[in-house]
Amino acid sequence: MKLGSDTKERLKQIVRNAVALDPMISLRDLQAVLLQKGIKIGNLNSLARIRKELTEDAIEEMDRPQVLKRYADMEERMRVLRTELFKIIYPDGKSGVYPSYSEQISAMKILMESDIKLFRAGLEMGIYRKDMAKGKKYTKEEELAMRNRPLNAEHRKAMLKAFKNFGLIPKDAEI
Repeated sequence: MKLGSDTKERLKQIVRNAVALDPMISLRDLQAVLLQKGIKIGNLNSLARIRKELTEDAIEEMDRPQVLKRYADMEERMRVLRTELFKIIYPDGKSGVYPSYSEQISAMKILMESDIKLFRAGLEMGIYRKDMAKGKKYTKEEELAMRNRPLNAEHRKAMLKAFKNFGLIPKDAEI
């Protein structure tokens, strides 16, 4: 089917908006959305091709330096958050107000979860790859080994003891 350039741009914009609202939208639902907007596409293969083309365009437009800048901004926000959480976890006592133990434990959980999420985001983006500037990358096996490395028994035991002492897990729990 031949489309004029105006119609094709309008079609792409509608598809882009529909996919942004529901990334798991089926081709039939996408076809229904287009029909509501007055564009009839009977061939689902054509619609799939347009959707694939939009995805490829979005990947090409992704600017690595811009992504790294946004990641750096996230890290900076995390630094500020971290300093505030540390004030809750380790109160200085100057203000005379001490957070409760449950507030301290919640702050520790938030700190740990946010650090892990930020680290995983960096891993997924490839920030921590060796010699990234030279184009050398970790193999999939090396990445899996880094991510799934088990703790040795001594560290595991020390961590469980600390978690029990801080009340993160029950004292009588056997893990």
